[in-house]
Amino acid sequence: TPIPYVLPPVIDRQVIFGASNLVQQNEQSLAIYTCNLKDGDARAVFRNLNMDMRTYGHLKMFVHGEAAGDFEDLKHGDLNVFVRLGSDYNKNFYEYEVPLQVTPWGATDPWMIWPQLNYVDIDFEVLKSIKLERDRAIQANPNLSRIDRYRKIVDGKEISVVGSPNLGNVRTVMIGIRNPKKLSPQDPDDGQPKCAEVWVNELRLTDFDERGGWAANARVTAKLADFANISVSGNTSTIGFGSLDQSVTERNKFEAMAYDLQSNFEIGKFFPQETGIRIPLFFGYSEEWKNPMFNPLDPDIEFDD
Repeated sequence: TPIPYVLPPVIDRQVIFGASNLVQQNEQSLAIYTCNLKDGDARAVFRNLNMDMRTYGHLKMFVHGEAAGDFEDLKHGDLNVFVRLGSDYNKNFYEYEVPLQVTPWGATDPWMIWPQLNYVDIDFEVLKSIKLERDRAIQANPNLSRIDRYRKIVDGKEISVVGSPNLGNVRTVMIGIRNPKKLSPQDPDDGQPKCAEVWVNELRLTDFDERGGWAANARVTAKLADFANISVSGNTSTIGFGSLDQSVTERNKFEAMAYDLQSNFEIGKFFPQETGIRIPLFFGYSEEWKNPMFNPLDPDIEFDD
């Protein structure tokens, strides 16, 4: 109460088939409660981890918000919910922020309890494109810096970049509630503290990169009578190549090409046999190239970009 908990729409709990029974898998759900959250202040929960998210396309999550004080005095947009992905908490991160749609007390419809406008859908390509846009802006304007927050509104959601975040090495995920700061007398924000309870549910990565790769090996060996043996071999593999037992994140993150030439000659064959002269000659030459999928200096940006 005052709002019953229900499963988010279109979500079904997975069933684990045991030897003697069927067990529904746990939901991944979290309740965040805050009261007297001052104007301009925020509260958040976080988890430390070590994850490469570059092979996924989206991060998604359901969000529910309701008034948590003595009165139903929370309006749409009074609070924002944000998700922060980064190498640390405050210097290198991407942030996605959405205005909170409030569910009225007494609601029972799942689509009202989990409003679609609250749905978090973070497109990683958008995050990376905004970081590239920020970097180009810094080159054009010396007054900008990577330590400053660079903001952009995309489909009503605010996306921010600070520092040099890297989706290839996400060390922390933070989910929080922010009371937006009243910036001017004309600002519709009332500038008052807020009390709210927010549920976040089924945080998940989706749309993994299904680009496949291929590899090939070739070898040619030639014997020139009793004068020489020549062997030439080559191999190549493309981005995304991997063995059947490798996960998506373990597959090649580079394109590789190599060749190798090995040869043995007996130069003494050019002299009469009775001289007994033997001059063995060995010649070998090899080269290898590797073209990375990602920029080594900015490891979540593809090299071509």
